[in-house]
Formats: sequence, C-alpha cells, structure tokens
Amino acid sequence: MPRRLSSTDAGVDLDNNQKMDWFFNEFVYGTQIPRYKIDYQLEPSGQQNLLKLRVTQSEVSNSFKMPVPIYTELDNKNISRLGVVRLTGNSYEDITVPLSFRPRRLFLCAHEDVLANIDGR
Repeated sequence: MPRRLSSTDAGVDLDNNQKMDWFFNEFVYGTQIPRYKIDYQLEPSGQQNLLKLRVTQSEVSNSFKMPVPIYTELDNKNISRLGVVRLTGNSYEDITVPLSFRPRRLFLCAHEDVLANIDGR
C-alpha cells in the first residue's frame, strides 16, 4: 500500500518554517474549493486613510484553514501584497488598517495564490 506523502517528504517549508501539512490536507487529500469575498471602505483620517475590510470564507468544512493574501493596486497600476488573513471554516475577519496611501482597489489572490472561487473578480 502506498504511503501518504507529507510536507516533510516533499521538502516543503514555505510558511515561516512551519510544516505545510495543512496544505496537503486541504488541497492534496481534500476536495474543497473555498469561496472568498472582500468588502472594504476607505475613510480619510488626517494625513492617512483608514481601511476597513472584511474577508469572508465560505463553502468549506469547519476545519478548513487557509491563509488568504490581500493585495492593493495603486494608481500607477503597481500591485503589492498588503498582508494575509488566516481563516478557518465558514467565517470572516474584520480588519482595520491605517494606510499612508490611497489604493486604487483591493483584491484577493492576485497571482492565483489560492485555489478558490473569488467573488467580484
């Protein structure tokens, strides 16, 4: 009988020196494809902009875990990674971040970082 592959066998260690078993469990052995949605608003706050955002994960089991990258696009069309939100199960995360710039838009998984359905893409 074949042995189960693990992140140690594959030499995978991409998440800050942590095992990547979560990845194997979700995408190699699992069949779930999460759905993500991002809602946000920008409010002027003195010399900065206050970004209020909600990232929602749905259509998964309660144990499904995923780090979801958040990206910004500036007026010059440069795209940069703002950060990551870690979600478990069908849940959402509300985040407030002060920004010294005003992004043209925010979006998730700009480089197809996560196998997922993204609302509003």
